[in-house]
Amino acid sequence: MRFAIMGLNARDAMLFKSMVRLLSHRLRYAWVYDDGQPDLAVVGAAPVQAHHPYVLHVSADGHSRPHHVALPLHANALEAALNAAGDAILALKASVTRHHAPAPPPDAPMQLLRWPPASVLAGQPARLRLATLMTGKPFTIAQLHERSGIELPACERFCQEALAAGILQPLSTAPPARPAERHAPAHSRGLLAQIRAKLGLGT
Repeated sequence: MRFAIMGLNARDAMLFKSMVRLLSHRLRYAWVYDDGQPDLAVVGAAPVQAHHPYVLHVSADGHSRPHHVALPLHANALEAALNAAGDAILALKASVTRHHAPAPPPDAPMQLLRWPPASVLAGQPARLRLATLMTGKPFTIAQLHERSGIELPACERFCQEALAAGILQPLSTAPPARPAERHAPAHSRGLLAQIRAKLGLGT
């Protein structure tokens, strides 16, 4: 996921980026700095005019409130805030995908890239069962429906959200291309035939 920093002084902005890198092995999502089209706007005290889907406020005012991290930054608080932001952003993307993107065909093979986050599992035992069945080898929605006994529309919705979350990869069904058969030139075939005849090997 992408984040941008707005309204923070240079020192605090550098510290924020450094802590994100240091916490990368603990965070639920991979965060990269990108001030072009960020998923998350990290905002300091200065007002920001542009609209962003998700804003994380960073300030030293000492007030504890949602979507806020206090200065000076603490690793545990920043980890919790970024994980919560990632969950919310992922849920928003999945919601948009559900309404605008078609579900994969029931017979299209797919591969689960990693275990789904809590925002995709949504605390539902049925989704936990589906995720377990999806782990390991490629599968289709039709196979999920058959093996799990869960209704086909529910399997489709789950795969739709997993695709939106970037944890599900469609696999190509096209057979691998066969190398073109190589034929010897006609004059080479004629020469070989003459040699075989002289040696008594036949054709």
